[in-house]
Amino acid sequence: MNIVVCVKPVPDREKMYVDKEKGVLVRNGADMVINELDYYALELGLRCKDMQKDFNVLVLSMANHNCINLIRSLYGYGVDDAVLLSDKAFQGSDTLATSYVLSCGIRKIGECKIILCGCESSDGCTAQVGPNLAQRLGMKLLANVLSIQYVDEKKIQVQQIDYQGIKIVEASLPVVITAVSSELKIRTKKIKFILEAQNKDVSVWNAQDIHADCAQCGLSGSATQVKSMHVKVGIQTGVMIDGDQEEKVEQFISYLKNGKGCNLYHQNFTDEGRTLYWVKVRLKKAEYGSFQNLLILISLMLYMN
Repeated sequence: MNIVVCVKPVPDREKMYVDKEKGVLVRNGADMVINELDYYALELGLRCKDMQKDFNVLVLSMANHNCINLIRSLYGYGVDDAVLLSDKAFQGSDTLATSYVLSCGIRKIGECKIILCGCESSDGCTAQVGPNLAQRLGMKLLANVLSIQYVDEKKIQVQQIDYQGIKIVEASLPVVITAVSSELKIRTKKIKFILEAQNKDVSVWNAQDIHADCAQCGLSGSATQVKSMHVKVGIQTGVMIDGDQEEKVEQFISYLKNGKGCNLYHQNFTDEGRTLYWVKVRLKKAEYGSFQNLLILISLMLYMN
């Protein structure tokens, strides 16, 4: 059974630039790295193989041909096979076109019961490719997965996080899984696998190889296009609250009520002298060299006099 891990080479942020006329990132000439969340997806895939030794872990990527050595380097983690989808027809693909090309590649691979990818990429941050893949392949979607609890040839059990918290979810195969950052330790490369990789090739498939309709690829197959761009400036810094416990609580509530990135929802009831507040906080989280907006729902039970 094949486990496909979709990985995306993304440009080094220090060296990338944007074609303002086409509204796309120019990747040629920029140093490329694997999208960091995709390493979590790869680790989940390899842990599935740790549980079921007969599983085959295959890396699939859509990128320029000059990324082939970057994809080959993933053999060092214990990957069984690697495929690079590369064709001029794929250039400029948005998430819709990208999911189409990847789905064509997955169909060509065959016998794919588990598809893994990072929740989002550091250069796009849309979190759309995973759900699009699930829809195109007619598979169930398990989003925001932290870890794999159990897997066999028929079902999988995962630890999943959402606004309600962390829960254990079980689903029958096939599934598409999107991985998020967690405390999961990413394994390091092993000398054994690095040496074996010297005798392994990366299969390169073009649009014809995967029977892709070029009208659904690249810019022609993209439903969205960047019309304008601007540099985002200013990052809200944190606030250190001093004082004793009661003073800290009062300052925190005051900060929330002032609406500085937060919304405070007050429920009009008390329980043994306590007032229940629901706080929706907009935070900045540093992830993969960039700051991304996250919405975190926090419930606070505060004692009020």
